[in-house]
Amino acid sequence: CDWLHSQHPVLHSSSTPTHILHSSSTSTHVLHSSSTSTHVLHSSSTPTHVLHPCSTQQFHTHPCSTQQFHIHPCSTQQFHTHPCSTQQFHTHPCSTQQFHTHPCSTQQFHTHPCSTQQFHTHPCSTQQFHTHPCSTQQFHTHPCSTLQFHTHPCSTLQFHTHPCSTLQFHTHPCSTLQFHTHPFPHPPMFYTHVLHPCSTQQFHIHPCSTQQFHTHPCSTQQFHTHPCSTQQFHTHPCSTQQFHIHPCSTQQFHIHPCSTQQFHTHPCSTQQFHTHPCSTQQFHTHPCSTLHLTPLSLLLKLNAYIFS
Repeated sequence: CDWLHSQHPVLHSSSTPTHILHSSSTSTHVLHSSSTSTHVLHSSSTPTHVLHPCSTQQFHTHPCSTQQFHIHPCSTQQFHTHPCSTQQFHTHPCSTQQFHTHPCSTQQFHTHPCSTQQFHTHPCSTQQFHTHPCSTQQFHTHPCSTLQFHTHPCSTLQFHTHPCSTLQFHTHPCSTLQFHTHPFPHPPMFYTHVLHPCSTQQFHIHPCSTQQFHTHPCSTQQFHTHPCSTQQFHTHPCSTQQFHIHPCSTQQFHIHPCSTQQFHTHPCSTQQFHTHPCSTQQFHTHPCSTLHLTPLSLLLKLNAYIFS
């Protein structure tokens, strides 16, 4: 409070008793008001937005001290920074939709449904956070314990589950029933659930490049790009159609710039196209156009080249 008085005693007002926090004068706890009503935000008559009117334990903890409620002078440390100009407020009316808007930095907003134990902490395991490009309806809830999950109430039922590993986040610009399940901890090279059981265009956007569809639990960054047209997906349980299976190490890519049905089969079926021992950068290119060579045709072409 002393720091706040020394830095920003008055915010956006021309009268003297405004923006006083925990003072001994008559107008205590008044925000943007010139009257004597307490806990008022942007009003001169009745209390409209009360800060933290919750019941038993409602507070928002920040990584600076033990209990940081809401003091944001919009300087270097912005924890709950709002538009940082004329309207700075934090509303927790303990109803259905409680949120903080953060358009001052890269972190966007958090949801607090204000029940018994609702709080948002970020240093969950190492650094687990979600950045939202602040579009239409993008938010996450974190109970920050053993079960870490994201809820995406975009239209009807949008969600994906993340059991809190190092950095797991997805964005789904979906429409009606789009969800992506990851059965963590992953088996070594398999997805037990079918990826993308959706309707027409189901995709998974990772913040690596432009269109990153699948991540692999290999070592560091394993992904496949599928710029195909209608039905292109990635299955690993070695059942009927095997698309990509590679026991890779650091960076293993498969590039399939194909059109309708282009897939890559590894030692799960009868036709072996490419085998790779997964050293540093192993990738296959399938232009899907003219060059489809069997081992016999390759041998005949090699013999013709040698004896020519």
